[in-house]
Amino acid sequence: MNARAKYIFLALVLAIAGFATIQGCNLQSFIKVNAPKDVLVAVDLPEGSLTLDQADAVFEDWSNFVTSNTKRFQIAMDDANARYELLNQWVSVGLTLAQTGSSGIPYGGLIFAALTGAAGVMVPQPKFLKKKDKVA
Repeated sequence: MNARAKYIFLALVLAIAGFATIQGCNLQSFIKVNAPKDVLVAVDLPEGSLTLDQADAVFEDWSNFVTSNTKRFQIAMDDANARYELLNQWVSVGLTLAQTGSSGIPYGGLIFAALTGAAGVMVPQPKFLKKKDKVA
C-alpha cells in the first residue's frame, strides 16, 4: 500500500472511532437552551445552565407552575369580585335608604345631593399611572 492510502485509511478508522465515541455521549447535554430569565427563576435554575436534556423536565415544571398559579389567581379574583359585589350592594341599599329617609326632612333632597357630591369629591382618586407615565 502506498503512504497516501495508509493515511486515508487511518483517518477513516479514527473518524469512525470518533463518531462512535460521540454517539455514545449524551449530545443533548452539550446544547444550551436560551430560556427566558423569568422561567429559570420560577423553576429555581441558575441562569444560563439549562441544557437540552433538561428542557423537557423544566418545561413540565414551568407548565405546572403556570397552571397552579393561574388557578390560584383566578380563585383570588373570584373571591375579590364576590366581596366587591357584596360591598356594592350594601352601599346601594344604604344610599337608597338614606335618600328615602331624607325626603321626610325639610330640604332633605338638597342635603342628600350636597352630601353625596361632597363625598365624591373627597374620595381619593385611584393612581393607575405613575407620574412619569401620565399623558398631559
